[in-house]
Amino acid sequence: MRLRDRLLLLFFLVVILPLGVYGIYAAYRETAETHPVIVKTLIEPYADELKAGDYAGAYRNHTSSKFRKAYSMDAYIRGQKANFDEFGALETIAIRENEAFQAANNLFSWRKYYHGGLTYRYRKAEVWVGWEIVEEDGAFKIDDTFQAFHERWDPRVF
Repeated sequence: MRLRDRLLLLFFLVVILPLGVYGIYAAYRETAETHPVIVKTLIEPYADELKAGDYAGAYRNHTSSKFRKAYSMDAYIRGQKANFDEFGALETIAIRENEAFQAANNLFSWRKYYHGGLTYRYRKAEVWVGWEIVEEDGAFKIDDTFQAFHERWDPRVF
């Protein structure tokens, strides 16, 4: 083995490999710490308000400013009523197995968000929904929702 090859191997073992291991460890720790907080402070209260029919409260309390710019309260309430009409009453919202919320960043805006998958269980159907959430004003807020594995010309809010 030539000296150059040995130096490259040493660089990989001393610098690159430890950085990769640390990155995986840091992502795991962040997910382990934030996941329960997201469940208790966002998913459960949001589901409770939707089940109670308090769509305006769910909109005001649990959506980000970006979400509210994209969807007016009237459009949001119409979407929730359309979900009720098509799928029946909401029973639970649960995180999909192996789809815990994980941190991500937008490389262009440097906006940090979390992405995860949820199962909305309605009386008549089970719907897989993806959420992007952000931290805003010290609380987690829904930044975007989309139905997983379903392309629609008329996307709806969940």
